[in-house]
Amino acid sequence: MLLSVSSLVSIEILLEKLLYRFLSHSYCITLVSEKSLVHQINSSFVYISPKENGSLENQLLNVSEMGCSDYIVCLEDPKSFMIAFENVVHMGNTRRSDRKIIFLPFENNYDTKMKLLEVLTLKETSFVANLLLILPIDQCGNCDFYDLVTHKYSGPDAESVQPYFMDQWNSCTLDFLNNTDLFPHDMSNLNGKSLKVACFTYKPYVLLDIETSIESRGRDGTEVRIVDEFCRYAFKRFF
Repeated sequence: MLLSVSSLVSIEILLEKLLYRFLSHSYCITLVSEKSLVHQINSSFVYISPKENGSLENQLLNVSEMGCSDYIVCLEDPKSFMIAFENVVHMGNTRRSDRKIIFLPFENNYDTKMKLLEVLTLKETSFVANLLLILPIDQCGNCDFYDLVTHKYSGPDAESVQPYFMDQWNSCTLDFLNNTDLFPHDMSNLNGKSLKVACFTYKPYVLLDIETSIESRGRDGTEVRIVDEFCRYAFKRFF
């Protein structure tokens, strides 16, 4: 259910629409903001205020381990989020490819727009497919307009920093110009994007005939635990 339009400023109205349309089935959403935002999030969510609660990196690590994979970001320095976010990916145990990150403008001015576009130039950004920038553009009367932009995630690396315009939203009509999918990237075809692949030797780890005083089942090891878990799930599901 959306909040009353009359009680919200334009960026909050747009946020409501994005939440309802694209994140309504999100398991957990993290709101990272240095300013107060009125919102209606039906999914589980965590609020992070970087300047009040210490290290942004540590806070992001905590919510990542909780299972939160989608983010709403409204910071004066939006690049700081991407740098901390990439560090958390390497520090934590959680890996997800379907993460969504939405950057809101901290202010409705040209400087904020340029700061948001600079996010696309970061190496850290090139690893994230589902990224959406809400860019403020010139007002027309009492109407606020926002360009909705992402990056060219797939294709040659040199093109990944280029902004890709998808849609525009008008606060007076409350409508999108093209009504397009704002998270369009298809991970099944990267069209020549460079990838780094690491290989390492993995030896199966299975221990049998263990003393039951040490291991009650008499067996242990990575593969054994996988088989045990599968059998437990299959038995519970089908029998």
